[in-house]
Amino acid sequence: TGFPLPTFIIAGIGVAGFVAGLAAIIKRDRSAGAFLAVLVGLGIIFVLAAVGISSLGLFKDFPVKDSLTATEVGDVGNAVVNFGSISEKDGWIYYLYKENLYKRKADWTEKTKVSENPVAIFCISGDWIYYQDKRDGGNLFKMKTDGTGQMKIGDDQIGNFVVSDEWIFYNPMKTAEVKQTGGGLFKIKTDGTGKVKLLDVDWDSGVLKVLGDWVYCDNHGALFRMKADETEPSLITEDTRNIEYVSGEWLYYCIRTDEGKGLENIKICRIRADGTEKSVTAELSGVYVSWFDHDWFYYTSGKGLSRMKLDGTGNEKLNDVSIWALDGVSENWMYISDYAGPRFRVKLDGSVGTRIN
Repeated sequence: TGFPLPTFIIAGIGVAGFVAGLAAIIKRDRSAGAFLAVLVGLGIIFVLAAVGISSLGLFKDFPVKDSLTATEVGDVGNAVVNFGSISEKDGWIYYLYKENLYKRKADWTEKTKVSENPVAIFCISGDWIYYQDKRDGGNLFKMKTDGTGQMKIGDDQIGNFVVSDEWIFYNPMKTAEVKQTGGGLFKIKTDGTGKVKLLDVDWDSGVLKVLGDWVYCDNHGALFRMKADETEPSLITEDTRNIEYVSGEWLYYCIRTDEGKGLENIKICRIRADGTEKSVTAELSGVYVSWFDHDWFYYTSGKGLSRMKLDGTGNEKLNDVSIWALDGVSENWMYISDYAGPRFRVKLDGSVGTRIN
């Protein structure tokens, strides 16, 4: 979080231009260049000041609190939520901050560093956290939720993985070696044994999903599946995209087309897990960011977050919070990021939020 590196360079240019222009004017240089240097410098300083204020969580569209009341916390539920850099389990929020893994209670108290290891992405399954260790080239490790019991699972550099019971399904990272060997879809037990290559194809690190006894993976827009016991590999459809959401026996994905200015036209599509009954259920235009959660489709179209049911009905606006990036939605909370880097956990109605640090 904080300022991206190029910001310091831009800040230096802005301040230098402002000082040089101001000095020239003081010395009675009334040229257009001197005035332009002052104006440009002031503009850069103003923008960077706004970014700095944002990075501190000041003047947000919602109150930013250091801790929450029981009423503000609400029902934490018992589902495990994994967003890659943020997870929820048993009333605790796990998150990455400057490559370190921390956890806090849902009321935002008891901040605890879980691990000193630099973590790239992670997920929680059962009593274990599975993560990529950046010091070890992205290899997969696991540790208990209190940070103890750390162990390396395998020597493959992981591009994508999902944990299901005692198995981890994954694609290798697209290294030079993997490009020569063809990559593929693999599984390995959570104790690091029993590694098996399931499919000998050149996967494009598509999103992996596990539904019942089946493992699904995208490959250049074609959707494949096979049984977790390595049987019945089959092509489901050749013209889909990454599966983004699963509800019952339905798989949901989006067809996105560029509208310009960072906006998209989106068609929400679904297909049965066996590849039948493919259809478009809803369409939206002017969408900036989006997310699926609990049979709702969340999106921004202008300022604030809106949502609709997966069949296109029940469209409603939830808040007027400015959202640069949407990192995820879980029940009554959303995780958002600012341009300057800071992230926030904000109630869907925009009534309160906490800074993730």
